[in-house]
Formats: sequence, structure tokens, C-alpha cells
Amino acid sequence: NASLAAYNFSGDRDAEYMFTTMTSDIRVSCLNDVLTDKAARALKSPVYRYVVTSNPSKPIRPLGNKFRSKYAFHAWDAVAFFDHLDETFPDGPANSDVEFRNNLQEEIMTFVKTGKPFNRDWQPYPNHTALISDKITFTDRFNKAQCEFWEAHDMLSYAWLN
Repeated sequence: NASLAAYNFSGDRDAEYMFTTMTSDIRVSCLNDVLTDKAARALKSPVYRYVVTSNPSKPIRPLGNKFRSKYAFHAWDAVAFFDHLDETFPDGPANSDVEFRNNLQEEIMTFVKTGKPFNRDWQPYPNHTALISDKITFTDRFNKAQCEFWEAHDMLSYAWLN
């Protein structure tokens, strides 16, 4: 019950969304915050962090997976960045998928060329984490309260190291 209370899910979210959000926080997102924080403190160069908040416009079978994904998943950004949308959506991607791809490509390619993201509002971590979908917004730390909850309950030992 405490873990469900930490998320305060509204009635418009199904059990799959709740489970995948909690699991991705434990397994990926929260530990990436810890690692990004350590890098930001240790390095003299700025560190930028993003979290994909884009969901595919319709359920897809990513990378040959037998299960359909209707929410963001590990490597969804790679599918978009390397422009595999036409293969992923045989009937064609939706505008939101294309805008996500465009935003991601523009931010990453500008960063590779200049050392800074395209969007000048994107400040280095820990002050900003970009939330990238068909729009780009910012937060200081993604799911901050939830990650603090998992860390306090020693759940980050179950995380994947990316």
C-alpha cells in the first residue's frame, strides 16, 4: 500500500501503467538519477539528463518482442533516434511519434556537435532533467518523491546498470 500511495495514480491509469511505471523507476530511472548525480559532482563538464515520457501512439512489438508495448519502454528512444518508426508502425507513425523522433534527434545531434542541447532552456543536471516526448518540458528530478521512497526502502539494489 505504501508504494501505491507514493505514486498517487489517478483513476485514468490502468494496472499495467502503474506496474510499468513503478518497475521502470526501480529498475532504471531512479538509479540513473543516482549515477547522473555522481557524474555531475565528479566532472567539471556539464552533465545533461533526459527521460523519455513519450508513449508509442499505438501498442507496438518493439525489437521483435512478442508482447505489445503501449507505454514508453527501454530503447524506445533508440527506435525513434535511429528512425525506425516506419518499420515499427507499418501503417505509418502518428504525428506525436514523428515529433518525438524530431525532438530527440535535434537535441542529441546538437549536443554531439556543440556540447549543449538544442533547447537553451535545458540546464545541466541536477537543476534540470528534460522530459522528452512530442514536447520537451523540464523538472529538477524525474519522479523525485518516488525515487526517494525506493531508495529509503533499499529497492535500488534491484536496478539495471545502464
